[in-house]
Amino acid sequence: MMRRPSNNSTPFSLLLLAVLTSACGAATPEPVGPKGPLRATDLFPMTLGTVWSYDVDAGEAAPVLAISRVTRAEQGRVEITSGSAIHPYEIRDEGIWRPGSETWLLRDPLSVGSTWPSQAGLSARVEAVAISMETALGPAEGCVRVEEKDADNVRSIRTTYCPDLGPVLVESTMNLDVSGETARVSAKLRGFSDGQSGEFR
Repeated sequence: MMRRPSNNSTPFSLLLLAVLTSACGAATPEPVGPKGPLRATDLFPMTLGTVWSYDVDAGEAAPVLAISRVTRAEQGRVEITSGSAIHPYEIRDEGIWRPGSETWLLRDPLSVGSTWPSQAGLSARVEAVAISMETALGPAEGCVRVEEKDADNVRSIRTTYCPDLGPVLVESTMNLDVSGETARVSAKLRGFSDGQSGEFR
């Protein structure tokens, strides 16, 4: 059966719900960092064959491994597969566009306070730039944190992107009306391959 593109979720918010059970190795960590003024495409590499693996923690038992990969990249159009879902993107001069929901995933310029309408009624805002992050692959510099949330502060997705790596941390929260509790799920980068070297680290 042919898989249909998903229009309402990014691969890195969907992977908080859909997880895979494949295992991947890791190589010696190498520091990464910015090479100049950051653009959206610096923070989310989309070369064909790029792969990310994540440890997804829903607060129950041990974290579960989830994998996303670039399965199509041509003429500015990209598809990222996460589990059984396919997520289409377009690389534009202004940033990275989601054609399904007609919203931006990341929009230039990436400066603190910049905002744009996001998917599913959420609004995105750049919370911080030039962040230093310690990842499973080693230290990363020049990272950017973006929060997507609704007007009622019920749902929130906070994503930290690092140059040449993509999303290294995704933190999702939802306030539950019935119980009054807050559900929390996080995904931390575990491994990465840039789609060119063939090396998974």
